[in-house]
Amino acid sequence: MRIACWRRLTASGLCGFSVAGGWRCAAVAAAGVAPPARTSIPRPPLTLGEPWTSLAILVGLGVLTSALAAGSRRGRALPPVRSLPGLAALEDAVGRATELGRPVHLTEGIEDARSPQTIAAFGVLRHTAALAARYRTPLIVTSADPTVQAVNEAVVRRACIEAGAPERYNPDDIRYLSDSQFAYAGGITGIFRRERPAANILVGAFNAEAMVLIEAGAEAGALQIGATANTYQLPFFVAGCDYALIAEEVFAAAAILSGDRSQHAALVAQDWAKVALIALILAGALAAIL
Repeated sequence: MRIACWRRLTASGLCGFSVAGGWRCAAVAAAGVAPPARTSIPRPPLTLGEPWTSLAILVGLGVLTSALAAGSRRGRALPPVRSLPGLAALEDAVGRATELGRPVHLTEGIEDARSPQTIAAFGVLRHTAALAARYRTPLIVTSADPTVQAVNEAVVRRACIEAGAPERYNPDDIRYLSDSQFAYAGGITGIFRRERPAANILVGAFNAEAMVLIEAGAEAGALQIGATANTYQLPFFVAGCDYALIAEEVFAAAAILSGDRSQHAALVAQDWAKVALIALILAGALAAIL
């Protein structure tokens, strides 16, 4: 009986279903009972996480960087970048290895070539490879990713050519170990046991394997330089390495070592933007208090 009544209501047009409005029942409305009203969800307030805000910050940084780079090309001096002891120690590390007749070891962590930290590490590798080629010192470069391995080969080859010693490039010293975290760490430990590098340069993204690498370098008596932006590994780098580059110093290192004006301008623009955002946050907090 209920099915028959429902069919009559539907056929008469009193009740029906539409994609836009869902089920409707005119009979209920005619009886004096209003259908339930649709509730509207209030739109959340705009925050810095909104895409347009991020886009505005990105465009602002791009414009500021372009203006600073254009000014430097016209002869305007850029603000100086403070010296980093860890970068100054690179030449000391390579010189120490040269005096001892032992190789230098460098690795860029466990992330692939798309990682910002790995990209910054390529700049450190290029400078270190040029120093090693100039001093006729073997440089062992290890990696945990095939794409990083390919870039390492190109960077070291180019650095040797630019240093005027293309014969110093040895592809056997550019080694891919494993994409497994602790197999990669075990491979580096074996290199330290067999070849006893006098300098250990760790720059890039590291996780739990960092302490294994630092202990292997300490056991070999190597001078160690650690650099990472992973905050959970920074205490181990500071405690275990002779020199440490902390957080954003990793990204500044590539700009400092390259000597490129565009990278220098980008570094200055980012620092100015940070100061402006900090001032904006403080002003907003003060306004909220008042």
